[in-house]
Amino acid sequence: MGKTVYHRRRRVRRQLLVLIGIAVVALLLSVILLAVFLPKKPVDTPADPATDDPQPTPAVTVTMPLPQSFVDDNTTSKYIVLYDVNNDAVLYSKQADTKCYPASMTKLLTAIVTLKYAKEDTVFTVGDEIRLIDPESSRAYLRIGNRLDLQTLLEAMLLPSGNDAAYVAATNVGRIIANNSNLSAKDAIAMFCREMNTTAAELGATQSHFANPDGIHNVNHYTTASDMLRIAKYAYAQPTIAAVIREAQVTRGFLSGESGVTWYNTNYLLRTGTRYYFDSATGMKTGHTDQAGYCLAASAEKDGVTLIAILMGGENSDGRFEDARGLFTVCFDALPKQ
Repeated sequence: MGKTVYHRRRRVRRQLLVLIGIAVVALLLSVILLAVFLPKKPVDTPADPATDDPQPTPAVTVTMPLPQSFVDDNTTSKYIVLYDVNNDAVLYSKQADTKCYPASMTKLLTAIVTLKYAKEDTVFTVGDEIRLIDPESSRAYLRIGNRLDLQTLLEAMLLPSGNDAAYVAATNVGRIIANNSNLSAKDAIAMFCREMNTTAAELGATQSHFANPDGIHNVNHYTTASDMLRIAKYAYAQPTIAAVIREAQVTRGFLSGESGVTWYNTNYLLRTGTRYYFDSATGMKTGHTDQAGYCLAASAEKDGVTLIAILMGGENSDGRFEDARGLFTVCFDALPKQ
């Protein structure tokens, strides 16, 4: 009886082991079948920056729709460059690499060098340097002892085209460059002019030489329209300068207490009520001497397009504004309709 029970139990255990083995095999087969036939979850892959990043909106194509000969005949300025900022492209040029004189367009470079060395909180004190300017100079009517902040000084220089303001900038910054507050005005201005030429060369204006900070005529103070474009587009990219050159007029007070000083921009493209007002104009700088003729660096923006025009050697004041308006208008009118 004991042996019979023992053998029965062994047989049951073997049967259980067989069933367990069958169950394990069935489970393994199920797993394999699920792995083969179930849909696979997509595998995440790192983003490809070349294809997944948002692509920049391409710049609007800008063209000069008129023939070169027609534009040559219908512009009065002797030296011209019209430039598309967004596409880094020259749209039109006339004698752009011919030596000429920049007159007060020089002050764009003077502003660039001033910003290069002066801090936002720099105080500019007017000294006897204003007695060095040419008697026929355009002025902001600064007086010895006036103290101006940086923005006010730039406005005095770039809006009414104050040669006195340009000399104040050059003298104060020349002393900063030399690290010598006792440097004479003449030596400080000479230091500043050396830096003007260094900066111009850095900007690619290699066919230019600057002998003073205001643009009064000097045979050693010359440039080309192409070089002035390099200077103008750099100035336009500086927010402080860009904000000043688009102002039609300002009324300011000085740090030394004088108040109610008003300056008007000599760029009539910005002045409502003048025959040359252009609603897309955004600024830049005029210039004139007998030797330079009438000059204008002008900028305008429309429908996301920014143009800069350099016009030099004009026979009369009106011509430069008419040329700028005409060049801007034909290019803006040719833009694709949105």
